[in-house]
Amino acid sequence: MLHVSHLPLFRALPNLPLNSSFMVFGAFGMAFNITTSYANVRRAMQTAHRPSVRPLLLLLPFVFAAAIQIAWLSQPQVNNSRIINSPVFVPFLCAWGLQFAHQVGRMILAHVTSGPFPCWDWIWIWSLLGALDANLPHILGRCVFF
Repeated sequence: MLHVSHLPLFRALPNLPLNSSFMVFGAFGMAFNITTSYANVRRAMQTAHRPSVRPLLLLLPFVFAAAIQIAWLSQPQVNNSRIINSPVFVPFLCAWGLQFAHQVGRMILAHVTSGPFPCWDWIWIWSLLGALDANLPHILGRCVFF
């Protein structure tokens, strides 16, 4: 976009398109935000003399939900997804984003109202069924029936 790839300062950097550069920038920003947020929570937990591992364990619902969506997305192969190369990719990402936003909203609401932390969400059942349905030919193909 800026046509500066011929300059010596920019030759060592990969020549990425602008949209990919924003994705890399967003990934670094999100990783920095997660690390500093966890450091703040850990510091607050140590000040209150509580175990500092529990906040990290409470991030497992995010990992579980992302693992389900990635299992669904990686059908038939991790490097060759049918969903990515189809018209349903944008609705899939919208559904994933809405599920993530719902989960974050429940966590914020539990924090503000001092309610119980939501470790379970019923939408995971539908996502898990979708991931199983998409990967069922590969799961059954590996099973040996006698």
